Formats: sequence, C-alpha cells, structure tokens
Amino acid sequence: MTIFLSRPLSFRAPWSLVRWTSGKRGDPVEPVTEDWTGPADPISNIRELRLRVPPGESALEKRLRDTRERTREWHHRFWLKHNRSFLLARKAFRSQKARELGVNANQVPPDEMSQFYKLQLDGNRKTHMAYNNEWYRRNLEILLLSLMVEMEKVKNWFVWPRRS
Repeated sequence: MTIFLSRPLSFRAPWSLVRWTSGKRGDPVEPVTEDWTGPADPISNIRELRLRVPPGESALEKRLRDTRERTREWHHRFWLKHNRSFLLARKAFRSQKARELGVNANQVPPDEMSQFYKLQLDGNRKTHMAYNNEWYRRNLEILLLSLMVEMEKVKNWFVWPRRS
C-alpha cells in the first residue's frame, strides 16, 4: 500500500528546548513566538512551559491555553511538595539506619533502603490515587477543549466571513 502526502512529513516537535535567560524561575520574559519547554525544576523534575499567545486567539483557544498552564502549575506544585517531603524522609531514614548499622549515611544497604521505599509507597497510596484521578480529569478536560478548538477551526474554515 502506498501513501501519498500532499506536503512533506515532518517529525519536528512543535516546541523548543531552551535555557531561560532570566536568573530566577518565574521572572517576566518577552512574549514567546513559539511554545517553549524549559529545563526541569531541580526538585519537582517538571519542566517549565511557556505557551505562545497566537494573534487573534479565540476565547476557546485562550481557555485551552489557560487550562494547560494551570494544569502544569498544579502538577509542578504537587511534585515539588511530594519530592521535598520524600527527600527529607529519606535523609532522616538514612541517618537513622546509618547510626544503627554504624556506617556512613550513603552506605546504607539497598535492602534497608527498599524498606523505606515500600513504606513511602504505602504511606502515600491515597495521595497518589487522588493525584492520578485529578490528573486524568484534567487531561480529559484538555483533550476535550483541544477537540473543541479544532472543531471551531474547521467551522471557521467552512463558514468564511463575508466582507463587503
């Protein structure tokens, strides 16, 4: 079977990896002309996202962009809080086990650390389930808004505004 394309197939991602020129996270920067994905936060491991505001953005497109930005910020805050508490608990566990075993904190055996990881997973089970449910809900909202935006574009293409 042969597939004919009306234009060349491109695998270029619609975003760019960039290094922010501003010194701190959240500093105001110039408006972007393309969607930008920045470096990962050192604690949350979530990349900063800067979405461009297209000229003539419709109300529905703005709602989609705002929803994507709010979801990314919610995602970042959750993992920032979670990872901070995890790192503090791991440090405390390592120092306690190191004292018990009489070794350096970085030399705690993997089988001892596996107990800590199991306790963390069991202790955060409900939090992770609630996070997953909210994550699925937000992704579904973004998916439906994206579909509505595309349908609006198709409608606008067929219903060309008449000019006098």
